[in-house]
Amino acid sequence: PIGGNNMSNGGGGEGEATPGLTVAGDLRLDADGYHLTECSPALGAGTDLGLTNDFDAEPRGATPDIGADENPLDAQSPDCEFGGSQQPGDMDGDGTDFSDQIGILSYLFLGDPELLPCGNGMIDDPANVTLLDADGSEQITFDDAIYMLTWELLGGPEHIQGVDCITIPGCPDDSEKCAD
Repeated sequence: PIGGNNMSNGGGGEGEATPGLTVAGDLRLDADGYHLTECSPALGAGTDLGLTNDFDAEPRGATPDIGADENPLDAQSPDCEFGGSQQPGDMDGDGTDFSDQIGILSYLFLGDPELLPCGNGMIDDPANVTLLDADGSEQITFDDAIYMLTWELLGGPEHIQGVDCITIPGCPDDSEKCAD
């Protein structure tokens, strides 16, 4: 870390920046692992520490980037595509099964945000709603767990988004699982 600005390239999902603090998730770095691309969430998210140049001896901007590199852009390009390929209803990346319904119920009753795989991990995050709102109510409720159990056990209606993988902005990428 330099001056309290941290980056960790966790892969999958949309990268997220807390200005002046931390960037986590997919940092959208060049192949060298240091240079920021036009889609990096670290762009313009740093704190001015009085440094005038980056590690390439290029000048720092008025809104510095987090990390050793300073990209000439002050913000992410509007053309950036984010989101991972996910199977609707699959919380844990192993295909839809009973563990997903148990996960929904555990979240609802225990409130553990680490159980929800997308976005900020909260129940009202749009990515989690897209992934887990099986009945189309636009919220994650007990009914979604029952809906998916009915589909799995009794052949009831499938998830409102279908059973094939879709790209959900804010979710990690499970493309490898989706290809199976």
